[in-house]
Amino acid sequence: MPRIATQPNVDVVQARTLLAAYLAHPGNTGMGLSRVSGVPQYTISKFLTGRIKSLTPHVQLALQYANIGIDAEISKLTTDPRIQRALGSAWDGTDEGVTLIACAIDALAPVIRGARPK
Repeated sequence: MPRIATQPNVDVVQARTLLAAYLAHPGNTGMGLSRVSGVPQYTISKFLTGRIKSLTPHVQLALQYANIGIDAEISKLTTDPRIQRALGSAWDGTDEGVTLIACAIDALAPVIRGARPK
């Protein structure tokens, strides 16, 4: 039976574009993303080239580790009192303080993602 060609939806095209932009940044590689997310590198490659045409669970996991598609969860995170308390105690009220907090969170991201609840 012949395969029927399908067009990817807007979410898939946007995710593919954002993932390609993520991997274009120095230090970000498909193999590195594979290593931290546990998603096979060939899955990431197939998604980027269009051979995977939907947001499969593996693709969604890789996107999550690349911080793509988390907009819906940001409001939940920013309203959490624990996050508000931590940011309030760390921030000195300056733009430089915002930059430092953002850099610290970026630096801790692999540790946070790698932590498993016990």
